[in-house]
Amino acid sequence: MSRLALGTAQFGAYYRVANQRGQVSFQEAKEILIRARFAGFDTIDTAIAYGDSEQRLGQIGVSSWRVISKLPQIDAESGDISSWVQQSVDGILNRLQIFQLYGLLL
Repeated sequence: MSRLALGTAQFGAYYRVANQRGQVSFQEAKEILIRARFAGFDTIDTAIAYGDSEQRLGQIGVSSWRVISKLPQIDAESGDISSWVQQSVDGILNRLQIFQLYGLLL
């Protein structure tokens, strides 16, 4: 088990913190996952806020990875927080095409 997680913000959005080129292509994202697995990574960090990162990861296939995702900031109009969280998690699982998350950050 690795103590590192692969961040995937650049898989779905133009994220300039460490990459001046911006969003990586679908093929580059796939190759990054292959190389990360070979290097011993087993955990992916993603979020709804990362554009279409979750969708792309689902298309690539991440069922053999431990996936951590994050909820967006809750809408002030949300009355039933429990229902909002459940709907958000269902959406995450659907986009990632997996049955469970390893972790969920709020």
